[in-house]
Amino acid sequence: MKTTRYFLYFTLMYGLFSIIITNTTKKAVICVPIADLVGNPLSTINSSNNVSKAYKKLPVCGENNAHHTCPRLHQLLYNEVVEVIKKQNNEICIAIPNTYYLTLLSNNPQITYWTEEKNIRYLSDLAEKNINIQHIPAPVDFKQNSLTEILNYPTITLTMPHYNSTLNLTFSAGTRFIAKKPLQKNRNKKITVFAVDYNKNKQILIQIPTNKCIFSSLSLTQEQQISQYVALIKQWAHQKNGFIPYVWGGMSFIQTMNKPFKKVTTLYDNNEHSWYEFDHDYTNPKSGFDCSGLITRATQLCHIPYFCKNTTTIERCLEPLELNDTLIEGDLILIKGHVMVVSDIKKNLLIEARGYSHGYGKLHEIALENVFDGIKTYADLCDAFFTKKTLYRKDINETVRDSFKDWKILKITSVYNSH
Repeated sequence: MKTTRYFLYFTLMYGLFSIIITNTTKKAVICVPIADLVGNPLSTINSSNNVSKAYKKLPVCGENNAHHTCPRLHQLLYNEVVEVIKKQNNEICIAIPNTYYLTLLSNNPQITYWTEEKNIRYLSDLAEKNINIQHIPAPVDFKQNSLTEILNYPTITLTMPHYNSTLNLTFSAGTRFIAKKPLQKNRNKKITVFAVDYNKNKQILIQIPTNKCIFSSLSLTQEQQISQYVALIKQWAHQKNGFIPYVWGGMSFIQTMNKPFKKVTTLYDNNEHSWYEFDHDYTNPKSGFDCSGLITRATQLCHIPYFCKNTTTIERCLEPLELNDTLIEGDLILIKGHVMVVSDIKKNLLIEARGYSHGYGKLHEIALENVFDGIKTYADLCDAFFTKKTLYRKDINETVRDSFKDWKILKITSVYNSH
């Protein structure tokens, strides 16, 4: 099958890449709640000599000359393990195991990024300080195409943000911890997990409310995992005190927003540079999701073997809905540069992390007819797909803003086919 063929290729290429970098890399762990990742050192694309200041200036999303105004490509969370390839001043090049992206010109999985060195701690340094690195969760690794290995450990994963007063840190949804004791069926209201106080260089125990967690489980069926993932993104899309903002390259959820956003434009080297920001938002790094980051974080949180970083990868690795298939909640709607989740077939709703240029800038659940002109039901959408009709997408004011001839409905179950 297509998915199997590509995965075997990815595995081979990643294996060869691993051989090349093994002799020069060191394993490390993310030591901050959120770490912003970029494609090239910020020192090479930003005229400022202060790299930390450049990272702090990354907005939620760029527009004109976005590669300069918002070069963020990805985010990692506390306790995620990486390999450090090289260092350049205060930045490091890292390889990540939990997701990859493909380019238009290559099927070679891309897994390297740059970040600030202060965002990581080397595992060897932690071991020297008598910190048990076995209490750091095993990384999700796309080479295995399965999350089974990490389920063999007493691992819990946050589904909602959690503030710990001892560390004075708020952890993002998706952050994983090793529990002190084996997980029990009759769980208490809180569970004790291992953490590291990086200010004091010592391991500590903290408590996490069980109602903010998903627990490791080998007993869930594929159908149950998919149902869990859809329920999770529904929960994220319906926050009581605001919304989760759209963040370019975003893979995190620490806070909600309820303020208006604005577009900021400036001239730099005789070129117009634009980006978006929320009123009086001084947080850093920015927390939120982009369209593909939402799906990757939610599926992996629910132990679904999904590893796609961008829409190009999604299109090449998932299989399209066929005429004799049944559309299910959790399937994906893919248009050029954007992906959405089928969330409620009876009510004809989808979930997406939608950008700012169309007036949204947030994660939301929305009616099909408010997204696509002339499409009111999923029966309409499927008919349009199988008859190869053009999709017309509307903005928040119901104005048609773009059209798509080449679009797809993709089966979420096809991520399991490469075992």
